[in-house]
Amino acid sequence: MKNARERSFMHHQRIILQEPWVTMQYTGMGHSYGNHLAKQIFHCAESEKVDRFHLPPSHFLSLLSQAPEPTNAPTTAAAPTAAAASAVANASSISSNSRKSRQLDIPKSLLYSFTLDQQIERIVRNAEVMKFSDILDCLEPEVVRAESSIVDRVQTYAVLVQGCWVLKSHLLYPSSDKSTDPTQPSILSISSSKAVIKKTKSGTLHTNMQKTREYALYLLTTKGHLNRKEIAVEAPITADDLLLMLRGIAKPIPTEDGQSSGLWSFLLETDNHFIDKYKAVCQRYHIRWDFQFGGRT
Repeated sequence: MKNARERSFMHHQRIILQEPWVTMQYTGMGHSYGNHLAKQIFHCAESEKVDRFHLPPSHFLSLLSQAPEPTNAPTTAAAPTAAAASAVANASSISSNSRKSRQLDIPKSLLYSFTLDQQIERIVRNAEVMKFSDILDCLEPEVVRAESSIVDRVQTYAVLVQGCWVLKSHLLYPSSDKSTDPTQPSILSISSSKAVIKKTKSGTLHTNMQKTREYALYLLTTKGHLNRKEIAVEAPITADDLLLMLRGIAKPIPTEDGQSSGLWSFLLETDNHFIDKYKAVCQRYHIRWDFQFGGRT
């Protein structure tokens, strides 16, 4: 009788009613708070292969057949001299110019979980200098159809130089802690409540870095090249910071005998395809550069 009573519906219902209640917070699919927590969880993951459980069908095959990254065998050598180190640095800078764009530092599955504006911001920050076609390659094929809309969104974070897009100077060198840190995109960073004037490790004010970089971009747009001495007078900036800034947007032009000429050209080849397709956008930026620096040359 006891076993039959324990198997009865009334007995099970009484046990269920006697169970203690536990308070839970439910967040439905698509809720902003749930998306925010998901970004924090997956952003902290060390593995590049993050399963988001809702990958777009168009990218499922690409995740299955990812190409292995090339590995360079480590080499050991004696400490180079200052001249040798400078030559190696210049060679490294020049060789890096041949690549189309830098690889994203996050998996595309995580990138696609952000809004379109956040995706473009992360892509532009990651590359600093990029062709428009390479930006489109990083976005979802479904989004690329609205190409003209993407051009408008890119201008929020980048300026046009020789048909290519360059990260804005105030985003790369924020003037205070309340500005966005270029190493931590604004969609994932926490701003400090106290504004502090920011400087480089060499002690150069970020505001001076902004002025010098903007003038360098103007010269690259109008003349196609620049001279280090020509932009060094724009604002007080150390030689190391000037060289580091130039390597992000330009490449040195050697003489016929391989020596340094002091001249620098733009980091990428001119994107004539974009210039021909979006002539109105290019014209606006020519007016912008002339208005900002036209009276100096």
